[in-house]
Amino acid sequence: MATVMNEDQKRILAEAMIEAFEIIERNMMKVIDEKFDAIIDGKGEADEAEVFSEERIRTIATEEAENVVEGCSISIDV
Repeated sequence: MATVMNEDQKRILAEAMIEAFEIIERNMMKVIDEKFDAIIDGKGEADEAEVFSEERIRTIATEEAENVVEGCSISIDV
């Protein structure tokens, strides 16, 4: 027997999904910020004197976001 969701159930599900995506986004931003902080503090992979191009920053942010969410693909456009 097929179950049909009513409008309240759809609204609750949509709100739950929005909250879940907000949590994922906060966690991704935290990981990315920690990565950049480590680089700035000289604890990361890069020399702290290194100046990052916009492209390098995008690459690092993309790699870290993809590491946080397994199997995802990130595209950053301006």
